[in-house]
Amino acid sequence: MARRIWLFILAASLVSSSELPCSPGFGNCLAAISLNSGSAPVGSSIQNLTLFSEDRFIPNLVFSSPLVRDSAIPLVVQQQDQDQDQGPGRIGHAPHKSLYNPELTGPSPVQFLHGIASGDPLQTSVILWTKITIGLASASPIRVHLQIAADANADLTRLLPTPAEPIRNLFTHTSHQVDYIVKVDVKDLMPNQAYYYQFHVYDAFGARHSSWIGRTTTLPLPDDESLESLRLAVVSCSNLPAGFFNAYRNIASRKDIDLVVHLGDYIYEYMNGQYGDGTALGRIPLPDHDLVTVQDYRARHAQYKLDPDLQAAHRLVPWIVVWDDHEFADNAWLHGADNHPQTAGDWHERVGAAVRAYFEYLPIRPQVQTEENRIYRNFQYGKLLDLIMLDTRIVGREETDLKLAEVVQAENRTILGEIQENWFLSQLKQSSDRGARWRFVGQQVVFSTTYLVHDYANYDAWDGYPANRKRILNFVQNEGIDNLVVLTGDVHASWVYDIALDPFNSSSYDPKTGAGAIGVEFVSPSVTSNTPLDHPSKVPLRYAPVESYMEWRNPHLKYTDLRRHGYMLLHADRDRVSCEYWYTPILERTDRQVLGARFETLSGSGRITSQRRFSYPWSSL
Repeated sequence: MARRIWLFILAASLVSSSELPCSPGFGNCLAAISLNSGSAPVGSSIQNLTLFSEDRFIPNLVFSSPLVRDSAIPLVVQQQDQDQDQGPGRIGHAPHKSLYNPELTGPSPVQFLHGIASGDPLQTSVILWTKITIGLASASPIRVHLQIAADANADLTRLLPTPAEPIRNLFTHTSHQVDYIVKVDVKDLMPNQAYYYQFHVYDAFGARHSSWIGRTTTLPLPDDESLESLRLAVVSCSNLPAGFFNAYRNIASRKDIDLVVHLGDYIYEYMNGQYGDGTALGRIPLPDHDLVTVQDYRARHAQYKLDPDLQAAHRLVPWIVVWDDHEFADNAWLHGADNHPQTAGDWHERVGAAVRAYFEYLPIRPQVQTEENRIYRNFQYGKLLDLIMLDTRIVGREETDLKLAEVVQAENRTILGEIQENWFLSQLKQSSDRGARWRFVGQQVVFSTTYLVHDYANYDAWDGYPANRKRILNFVQNEGIDNLVVLTGDVHASWVYDIALDPFNSSSYDPKTGAGAIGVEFVSPSVTSNTPLDHPSKVPLRYAPVESYMEWRNPHLKYTDLRRHGYMLLHADRDRVSCEYWYTPILERTDRQVLGARFETLSGSGRITSQRRFSYPWSSL
């Protein structure tokens, strides 16, 4: 939807203005990890530890379907593979032969080209992910070994397991049926704990081939009041042919991030040239046609996972993700999409293919499935905050981008669907009742009422579903729910709002003091996806009037940047939440970035309480 909006703004403004993870430069990609008396660089094995543990089987989740109407992919495994008692053994010694893969022969039979990742952390479990590449397809399942160990002293450069939390050895299987992906839910972990992990595959001769070493964390217990702060990076809209993923690169270089939240458009479904031409940058999307089948979506996800900057960001901290429309097709809704012609076949079959590939390639925990494609869920970070992730795109959205007043203004119109809406309201109430300080809501499209140039509204956002928004805001106000922070992607722009029931009514909302506001919204810039302002050197000043006009036309809109790409960095403690906008170029691979603006909301205020904007020469990006 953002593509259409920005084309409209561009036209109006002109009228009105007559594969190597941790490659050089990745200084903070866990350059080395000390293992007792020795040291092992990232990519080496976790070994030489005087600890013992039993190996045990853990299911590979990608063999289970995320859709209730689809059957799980069958995997035939010899019974002894699951029941084999390998007994205690010293880490680093030769593995039991049950872990050998007889069909993996040759000089380089196994590689981990697509990196590793973790996600959906809970108090005692976390999802770990990788994908292996083998020289020749194997008819038999491939046995995969996983090691995970706790970081006892929270030193990000050392691995010091304790006797109470030794290295754990787990093993699972993958196969060509699921693109040789491994995704496991590691359980029985300690709350609020950092862990390091590494995958291994043994060839026919017992030689070990290992992934990079990754780091992840678990959540504190819900009633834990010791968590003083949380820092999260928020991203959205990463279109591969449009440019380089420098936002991911800069996120990976930081040591102060606890979590990455991706708000959707993790991939794009278009062929090259339809929405960005990657020819000059060597970033032509594969396959080079619009995605329709599960093989199509798998291939595109796999291509994205080859990007070294995306790999680096995934490797160091857990991610919490949600889809938007381009994981399916542009302007998707429950029963269709703008970019779904009749020649693309049945819409729901296409959705099923996209959902399966998404759950295979992202470190997301399968939800308890009903007939809906559920992805909405919540995460409790002690008493500090709750992160509630919504699906405003697929699970319940009625037809999108309609402009007929009698349809848009219908009292029963919904963007969430009845089941998800009731769940969302109950989560807000439970969060408030349990005493969590902040309620973060991660979702896709702009929540606040917004008039663009010439009073054009974005009917693909919540402006196309005003009754649904009103029901939520009335609930928040009537229940006395405070400290609401909405995180948004989709539109490839940076916006900051006070959230108010009627921001255009001066008797109920004062834009100077923020009186009447009941929350704040931070809208993330795109990682790379296009805006009409991507090449400011050609028309550097024509767009300033558009940004100023939008802030004048929307009194609750406190910040507008329609030109730059990057990410948001949020810091939450018990007293305040701050949001920084970091911007980076996209037409070259670089770690250059600038801080564009910083905003703050104090606990209990329900509004933006302070802001600072930073100015740089146009040439700085």
